[in-house]
Amino acid sequence: MGCLLIAGGTGMLGKQFIAQEGHRFSDIRLLSRTAGTVDGHTQFVWDPATGKYDPRAFIEVDYILNLAGAGIADKTWTTARREEIISSRVNSLKTLLKAVRETGARPKMVLTASATGYYGNRGDEWVNESSAPGASDSFLATTCMHWEEAAAGFERDGYPLAIVRIGIVLSADGGALPKLLLPLKARVSGYFGDGSQ
Repeated sequence: MGCLLIAGGTGMLGKQFIAQEGHRFSDIRLLSRTAGTVDGHTQFVWDPATGKYDPRAFIEVDYILNLAGAGIADKTWTTARREEIISSRVNSLKTLLKAVRETGARPKMVLTASATGYYGNRGDEWVNESSAPGASDSFLATTCMHWEEAAAGFERDGYPLAIVRIGIVLSADGGALPKLLLPLKARVSGYFGDGSQ
């Protein structure tokens, strides 16, 4: 039990987490770009791009879950979109850390998403949590390195931190699956990768 604050709680993963694990918490609060209530959970306004947040969201918070960030599979990776993917993740964590510092919140745990893209394409090499990141010319590995470095600020401040490296999200409601299935509407398909994965 306790109070959980979720950044990115109105997204696909956030909604699923609440549906599956929400019963474990006495209060769930959401950080969102709009105020209101979703399924009985209060949304507090924040804007990670400018570092603004509603301090009321952090009162007596026990846990923080960060799932915020621009969708990887939502749009073409133009230069601007790549910058948005990285900055949305880094700024979300910077704003959360700023809020914790300024409000005096004392979360028992901060859990933040990252991605398996951290490892880059390693071929047949086995990797684990202690493996080095992928090559610096890999966009996903670079994104994850920036993402996790921003998260490390919590650990440096003495808060328990857990980073979960999530793989490709497959759901009919969003993520990569609808994009992968799109060619099937034209009755064509291919395979994902070069066949050696």
